[in-house]
Amino acid sequence: MLDDKPIVRPAGWYATDAYSDQAVGFLDQAAHTDAPFFLYVSYTAPHWPLHAKPADIARYKGKYLQGWDELRKRRHRRQVEMGLVADRWPLVPRDGSAPDWGDLPPGQREQFDLKMAVYAAQVDCMDQGIGRILAKLKAMGVERNTLVLFLSDNGGCAEQINRPNKRGPIGTRDSFASYGLPWANASNTPFRRFKHYTHEGGIATPLVAYWPEVIGNGGSITHQTGHIIDIMATCCDVAGVAYPSTFVGRQITPLEGKSLLPIFQGKQRSGHEALFWEHEGNIAVRQGKWKLVRQYKRPLELFDMEADRTELNDLAAANGEKVREMSALHDAWSARCNVRPWKEISALLDERKRRARPVTTAPRQGGAKP
Repeated sequence: MLDDKPIVRPAGWYATDAYSDQAVGFLDQAAHTDAPFFLYVSYTAPHWPLHAKPADIARYKGKYLQGWDELRKRRHRRQVEMGLVADRWPLVPRDGSAPDWGDLPPGQREQFDLKMAVYAAQVDCMDQGIGRILAKLKAMGVERNTLVLFLSDNGGCAEQINRPNKRGPIGTRDSFASYGLPWANASNTPFRRFKHYTHEGGIATPLVAYWPEVIGNGGSITHQTGHIIDIMATCCDVAGVAYPSTFVGRQITPLEGKSLLPIFQGKQRSGHEALFWEHEGNIAVRQGKWKLVRQYKRPLELFDMEADRTELNDLAAANGEKVREMSALHDAWSARCNVRPWKEISALLDERKRRARPVTTAPRQGGAKP
């Protein structure tokens, strides 16, 4: 939908390009006013289904025949060299659900290579669109005083999607597939788990900030911890406005984020006392160097993020008091922010599915219809 009307999709229409077109069009309008502007570009790429343009796919096809095992090793080495991760944090073992690349027959390797090539092509097309947006800001003469933030909402997704009613080659509009768990494991190098989970592979994503007039050390890396809740606080701080306490006459939950502006200015920010996550019963608490994490219906785990950010050495058994303290913090946050227990929500979802299931009536004995 666009402006509450169905989108007319001509031949060659591609969603990622449509997002970029609309963003540049918005900036065209903003260029004719003196008012400040806010632009949120919510690309869906590289989410499944794996759809990309042939020319973009061609640039990557064959580049992943090295396999996910070698790719993970190379990415980890490069991350250490760049200073993105510490060399004391070892690469986690390949996920137990992912096969050894060397055990796959050649035909299967080519299919997996194609999946990752399409995934990369989706990212490439998005990058092209972001380049158009940045070029437009420069042409408008506002590049230096415009804050640009880029981030992903979660780690790589391990869902295995391959709808049987879609039979076209992977990457075309007649296909409907994901790239699967093994490539998600590679995407999340060097961490454990995936989207849905609150281990680092599910929740750790980079934030890229560009603002030449304020960020004087462009291209550098900061390891100060932030959270998605800080984005709203940052926008309010930069715009010089206060976050409201009410909306249409109703009290709203107070802002819990903290502005990232001091980090952009090259300062050490006073961080959060604690940060919290919950998704489908998977929970996490980050307090200083400590992280408490639990996969739904499994025991709580405790990790030292300074020594072991890849979460391989569970310290919960030796630090029972810290586990109880952080678990209590999560309970208090859940109550304050209206987090409902996942078992209640999943029960409601199960009931909705049951009610939506079609009811069939069996023939009476002897085959007579009722």
